[in-house]
Amino acid sequence: MSTTYSTPSWLSGLLIVFACSSAVTCGFMLYRHAEAAQLAEDNLRMASLLPALRGDTAHLEGLVAPLDKGIAQRKERLGQLAEFQNANLGDIERLVTSNGATVKSTQASMRKETSAYGEMLKEAGDRRQEVGKEEERQFTAERESDDRRRQLREDVEKASQAVEIFRKKARSDNAALDDRIAELESRVRQLTNQIDLSNREFSSDGSILASEAARGFVVIDRGTRHHLHRDIKFTVYTRRAGRNVVKGQVQVTDVQDAIATCRVLEEKDPNDPIIAGDVLHNPVYDPKRTRGFVVRGDFARFARPEIERFIAEAGGRVDSGLSVDTDYLVAGGGTDKDIELATKLGVNVISEEQLLEVIRPGNGPDPRTWDYILRRAKEGATFGLVGNFNRANRALVVKAIEGNGGRTSGGVSAGQAALIAGDGAVDDMTKARQLGVPVIGQEQFSHLVEKSK
Repeated sequence: MSTTYSTPSWLSGLLIVFACSSAVTCGFMLYRHAEAAQLAEDNLRMASLLPALRGDTAHLEGLVAPLDKGIAQRKERLGQLAEFQNANLGDIERLVTSNGATVKSTQASMRKETSAYGEMLKEAGDRRQEVGKEEERQFTAERESDDRRRQLREDVEKASQAVEIFRKKARSDNAALDDRIAELESRVRQLTNQIDLSNREFSSDGSILASEAARGFVVIDRGTRHHLHRDIKFTVYTRRAGRNVVKGQVQVTDVQDAIATCRVLEEKDPNDPIIAGDVLHNPVYDPKRTRGFVVRGDFARFARPEIERFIAEAGGRVDSGLSVDTDYLVAGGGTDKDIELATKLGVNVISEEQLLEVIRPGNGPDPRTWDYILRRAKEGATFGLVGNFNRANRALVVKAIEGNGGRTSGGVSAGQAALIAGDGAVDDMTKARQLGVPVIGQEQFSHLVEKSK
């Protein structure tokens, strides 16, 4: 029978404890050995760094004194800065106090100016309403005048047709009268050679007192005491380098006792504007007296009422008959008896052409202005047409511009080649001058009416 021996449990536990203790002891010894090796290595490294650290320590100890000195200087500067700051704060407080008083004074002044400006705006609004009413009244008067002028033109056309019918019936008798007409024309030329109005030098008929040409108005030193009345036109010129330089044309709109207001019809050069001190000239107007004209006969270019209107606009007086007070006889066809009477009375006899050269020097186109219009039209530029065209045919003006490649509009705007102004276009003329757009009077195109006849 075999015997089985078993190890006691307490012995097994003891063996396990012993084995664990041995493993722990072995591991702890290995750890301590590794730690000792690391410490030895660190000791060697620290020993190698020690000389360098000792040198740095000596260097740093040498920097302590300069740094202490710098710190002391900084503390001293901080004290000075604190004093400066206190002084600046005092100055700032004084400035704030002073500026506060100034601001209050300025605010009071601004409130006063604002109140005054508000009153001025209110007054300007009232004045503008008055101006609007006056412009409306003038527009109504101009429209009525246009209607009367149109009726007169119709009457003249009817009379011209009747005259043409009469001439056709009497054509057979004209051959016998040709020699007589040639003789009378020769006599008229002989008499008209007594006075050459086209070669007169400019004479001063007044001067500009104040100018607002940019807004379209000037004030002159002539009034009712100088026999001045509305609608008289003056050429504005100045003496420069020993010669007369024409600067533009103005027309009287409001007459007082010693002064008058004129609107600017034309300004030749925007860079040479009409200014105070410029001289006025009108070949017919005389500040000492009004010159008298008598219109007789048949005329080729204009009807008799139109010639009389030209004389009135130039400041002349239209007489109903010849007398010793008459200055000029404007002689057309069939006026041999009137010419004989004028010769006896010592009255100067002039033809229609000579009269127009004197009182309407700007009637025909100025060559430089006309060249400018044609050149800009060919470039496709736009021209503004405003106002009442009573001295030129608006349709023919449009045809002349568009026929050369240009364009037209019914107002004024920046970039236009020119503004062509008729009567009653003061606001548009003022706006054009502000925009730098040249202003051209309708008289520049009056020859188109003549060609269309």
